[in-house]
Amino acid sequence: MKGLKLIALIIAAFMAAVPLFAGTNGSLALFSTSGIVEVSEDGASWKTAQSGQALASPQKIRTANGTAQLKFADGTLISLKENSMLDLLQADCDGVKQDSVLKLWYGMLKTKVTKLQPGSRFEAHTPKVIAAVKGTEFILETTAEASALSVLEGIVALSDILREKQLLVKENERSSFHEGVFEAPREMSPDEVNGLKGTFETGMLNKKASGAPSSGREEFSPAELKEMNDLRKDLSDVKSRSNLENKLDMLDQIADIQLGKTLVDMHGYQVRSENYILRPAADSMMMLNITKRSEGPHAGITSLEITDIFNKALPDNFMDVKIALARQTWTQMPEYFYKSETSALRNPYGDNILDSLTYQTPIQLSNGNYSQKLSETFSINASQKWLRDYDPTRTNKNLYSDATGSTLATNMPYDVKTDAILDVSGILIGTRTTDTFKDSTTMSKDMYIINDIGAPQDLLAMFLQPNFLANIYNFNWELVWTATAFNGRSIDMVVIPQIFGDITF
Repeated sequence: MKGLKLIALIIAAFMAAVPLFAGTNGSLALFSTSGIVEVSEDGASWKTAQSGQALASPQKIRTANGTAQLKFADGTLISLKENSMLDLLQADCDGVKQDSVLKLWYGMLKTKVTKLQPGSRFEAHTPKVIAAVKGTEFILETTAEASALSVLEGIVALSDILREKQLLVKENERSSFHEGVFEAPREMSPDEVNGLKGTFETGMLNKKASGAPSSGREEFSPAELKEMNDLRKDLSDVKSRSNLENKLDMLDQIADIQLGKTLVDMHGYQVRSENYILRPAADSMMMLNITKRSEGPHAGITSLEITDIFNKALPDNFMDVKIALARQTWTQMPEYFYKSETSALRNPYGDNILDSLTYQTPIQLSNGNYSQKLSETFSINASQKWLRDYDPTRTNKNLYSDATGSTLATNMPYDVKTDAILDVSGILIGTRTTDTFKDSTTMSKDMYIINDIGAPQDLLAMFLQPNFLANIYNFNWELVWTATAFNGRSIDMVVIPQIFGDITF
């Protein structure tokens, strides 16, 4: 096995499964329009929208001197004012369950969300804040300077885009986010409430969104605002470091390549994904992913470590050695070759998946090329599931021993099944590969492609694009392993895939 087998197997299964499944989304329609309203799938080419037109995510809607009203299958209504643009990042509703994430880039909208059922989600984002609801009516407006939320009915959880801080805004209250600072929720006067309602009832042609109010902000000087922002940044940095104490020995090494960012996973929890390629010793390299969560069932550190040990000290450009080993056939005795490779997945509960390979010195084959004998063991929570003995000089190059300890055989030591994961609207959002071992235990590997706010992407639509491989590297990968030995737990990690691109493909 070469590097990244645990991830590459999932990608291969994903690519094989995608053409078999398709989904349609009839959960949202353009209920009514007036004036100029346009829609676009890519944000570059725009078409005039028509009342009654079905909408599907991802899609964008913008208004000039017009207004638009969108209606979900469960009755949820969205009214979009003039001079606004709304991004349907995810819009899934089967009439019972809702799983929708919208982004208001500029302008003003009003939503009346039907009471959400358990397991449902409805979020309205701006470039600055996130409004999450369970069933309520509110008005959201945003400009380049600020975002403001006014709640007309129910209660809304309002947070900054990184979900570092959250406010609860109740009925007839208003809050805003400006220059990195939240305005404390304040009660609106009856005239203010009626005025906001009237905005959507009578129309305000060519009126731009008002943005955040100035109430309560005069007490902060620019210097005080800067100090508050700096404090928030310091707290965020401390929070990001808090779960890394047991990894400091790795992170003290020099990272020749490093990618990291804070995002949201598909469960709605804030995640810090840190991805490194390290050289812990002269003859070794490590690819390391650390997924950190501060809350939720996977709070703590989930890690993927792939450690390669070579026959001698690596050069400064050691990544070239790794890429060459992954892509080239040896027509002569290689200067660098593997001695061992270990891939380890771990979650905060101590569950682990371990794949370990030991290589022998390359030998010349009858065709003149060079190859290596190797032995491989695969274990889950310290229980060996199979053993592989590979000898390129044999007719049956691979011999296996299964989880029951049977003698070596040429058959695979487990059965493999690949399934599609569909959302409530039938859209393909993930793939699942399930291995059933000879001791009747199982391990499943799920793969999702998500954006920075945790919305799974339509995989079929992505696969049909001519630049499929390049496109999936613009998103994040959420990979979830479950196994009989985990007793209902999982290993759930989020990867920024660019760091693995040259090696994987």
